Parts: sequence; structure tokens; C-alpha cells
Amino acid sequence: MTGAPILKDALVSFDCEIEHIQEVGTHSVLMCRVVAIKPPESPSGQDESLVYFNRAYHYVGQVELV
Repeated sequence: MTGAPILKDALVSFDCEIEHIQEVGTHSVLMCRVVAIKPPESPSGQDESLVYFNRAYHYVGQVELV
């Protein structure tokens, strides 16, 4: 989608576009919109891929946007 590189051995890859950059002290916090998700290639990898969303951890593919 965006052409960002993907790490070969990553459990999951998120392709994002930066929406906002917030400067916090000496750090920059990036607020991004996910435009694509490359899920694990093996079914066993899906059990290990977690995302933090809506104050809880979820397996990748489990979160449903409303």
C-alpha cells in the first residue's frame, strides 16, 4: 500500500500512514492510521501476534471495528 519495508521474520506487519506527530519531552509520538495488515503466514503465528486496542490486548484479526 504505502511501499514501507516489511521485516522478513515479523509475526505481523502493519502498513500505516502518519496522521499526527506529538512531541513529548525528548520523544516524538506518532499517531498513525493502519491502511493494511499482513497477517502471519502460518496459523500458529496468529496465536502469538497481539495488538493493544481499546484498553485490551487482542490477537491480530480478532479486533472488529465498529
